[in-house]
Amino acid sequence: MKYRIIPYEMKFKQAAKTSRGEYRTKKVWYIVLMDDATPSHRGIGECAPLHDLSIDAIPEQEYLHILSSHLDQYISTGTLNTEALRAYPSILFGIETAILSYQASLRGDYMALYDNQFTRGAVGIPINGLIWMGDFKKMRAQIEDKLSQGFKCIKIKIGAIDWDKEISLIAEIRKYYSRQDIEIRVDANGAFVADEAMKKLKQLADFDIHSIEQPIRAHQRAEMARLCQSSPLPIALDEELIGNYTKDEKAQLLNEISPQYIILKPSLHGGILGCQEWIDLAKERGIGYWITSALESDIGLNAIANWTSHLLQSDYPPTTKHQGLGTGQLFLNNYQHSPLHIQGECLYWGSTTDRLFSKEVEKFKSEWQSSSPTITLQTSGSTGAPKSMLVPKAGMKKSALRTSDFFRFEKGDTALLCMPLKYVGAKMVAIRAWLQGMHLISISPSLHPFAHLRQPVDFVSLTPLQAYETLQVSRERRLLAKCKNVLLGGGAISPTLEAMLCQLPCAVWSSYGMTETYSHIALRRINGPTATAYYQLLDDVEISTNDSGALIINDTYTGVGPLTTNDVVELIDQKRFIPIGRLDNIVNCGGIKHTLDQLEKQLCEFPHPFFLAKRKDERFGEVIIMIYEAEQKFETIQTFCTERLHKYAVPRDFIRVDKLPLTENGKPQRWQFY
Repeated sequence: MKYRIIPYEMKFKQAAKTSRGEYRTKKVWYIVLMDDATPSHRGIGECAPLHDLSIDAIPEQEYLHILSSHLDQYISTGTLNTEALRAYPSILFGIETAILSYQASLRGDYMALYDNQFTRGAVGIPINGLIWMGDFKKMRAQIEDKLSQGFKCIKIKIGAIDWDKEISLIAEIRKYYSRQDIEIRVDANGAFVADEAMKKLKQLADFDIHSIEQPIRAHQRAEMARLCQSSPLPIALDEELIGNYTKDEKAQLLNEISPQYIILKPSLHGGILGCQEWIDLAKERGIGYWITSALESDIGLNAIANWTSHLLQSDYPPTTKHQGLGTGQLFLNNYQHSPLHIQGECLYWGSTTDRLFSKEVEKFKSEWQSSSPTITLQTSGSTGAPKSMLVPKAGMKKSALRTSDFFRFEKGDTALLCMPLKYVGAKMVAIRAWLQGMHLISISPSLHPFAHLRQPVDFVSLTPLQAYETLQVSRERRLLAKCKNVLLGGGAISPTLEAMLCQLPCAVWSSYGMTETYSHIALRRINGPTATAYYQLLDDVEISTNDSGALIINDTYTGVGPLTTNDVVELIDQKRFIPIGRLDNIVNCGGIKHTLDQLEKQLCEFPHPFFLAKRKDERFGEVIIMIYEAEQKFETIQTFCTERLHKYAVPRDFIRVDKLPLTENGKPQRWQFY
């Protein structure tokens, strides 16, 4: 293992004002842990001290020396000297989270520091809407924007403009919104003078304020203790916690001041280790808490959100307060591959579509684990309208285990689920992962499933169309190339696509199967020295053909069969075959039979999306037609086909459409034209 330290300057969209001044830029350092042998194994953490607030806001050269020396020690010994880093909370947090991120990369995603419902996209973290100090009009506009987005809790930075204007703004909010409608928190960042603080606290209390953070500057313990004892509204400590390293120092502070709440920022308050100590001590004393950020980029914010989600789901009794985790949207140049997403008043991991898809996966998992012996599957709809069918879980389980044995899946391997879950191919990806103890990564189905993926996976199942589109984007192509096994199914692989797949260094397979067989029953290696033109049957599968040349499947292991398919094949022997086409796709034109699948291969150089279909004809019985998207003249297309097809196979009609009718798996819906 080795590491890199990368400096980065964050630029604010607009000046972020506090009682201590304003921020326009912020310097951070990214820590990247890497494994030369396995490039996908890497972790990233963020050191983000605040120059006017952090206890470890020391000269840059000294800061980097301390950071690198502790990283050197960790690389050489495998241990982190947390005690020595108590005085450097931003460094401790950066290294802690880089290690967690590296460990997460072994599970498939270096940004998912914890494997829980949050990082699966199933639940969100309630957060407050942050209102920065500014002139009256700007602050009012911010508040209206947050309320329109659905925030039920807002935190207003106060102390930088005229007090009368600030209190009038809060009064105006309460004029229209009761405490039941919106929770208001205020953060003074130590702006109040101790002698005047109580007067202002009483004014704020008239407007049902939830709490105030750090009303007076830190290190005035006696004055702060008196305020906490007599204040008409709860007080939360923030800056006051900075610089208290040891557990004894933390306990002494809480005992002396006895606040109602503490606000925890890992970069300022001791990293994850130190913040957990604060939480444990606060709980012992009946003091509430919530987590917030300290102007980190989305690298640090993601780590804080991950840790917060871990607390919310495992801590008892859990905090039910709104967290302060929405500041990542303040920057112009934030981390572009962040999984964080705000919807309503909640922070979610993953996009909205990914989150909804994750919920769908969780629902299917419950269905799979239920006592029902069957699962509902849906056919692809390539030969007619999609239909539902019930299949036994026992057969699906056997199919999943057989595939797992073939690919030698192991516990801890990663699998990407990125196809519509209603189809058997997608369901089987999930089932294999659950049965083998693999880490399942779910991404909402799209033509570019690798667009927001941050590292390769051990196994992915794609449609040919997904594979083709992925290969068009260099970053996505690089990620695909680093996967161990890529399985294609759900449609035909064009010669163009196959040529592109042959260039990949990973193992690429084409599958043969259908809904009725619970998944594939045969595989064909597309690339590498073992590539073949034929499909090899999996164990315990027997095949034959009928008089029409259609394939008959008998799977003694899963209990499927004998099943007569619509696929015409060439049998090489009892274990190998080559698909020719579907009976449905055979056109009998005046006594001459043509297979649409084979004709499409001959037209593979056509530069626009197309497929062939058939329709009835009074003279010839059936004729071939071409459906295409191109804005080209009929004569040009006809000439193209005439040059490449036998004269009796040239389409009799050419139908231009704005968009080819395809199934979700990318299969042509030829039946619409029959």
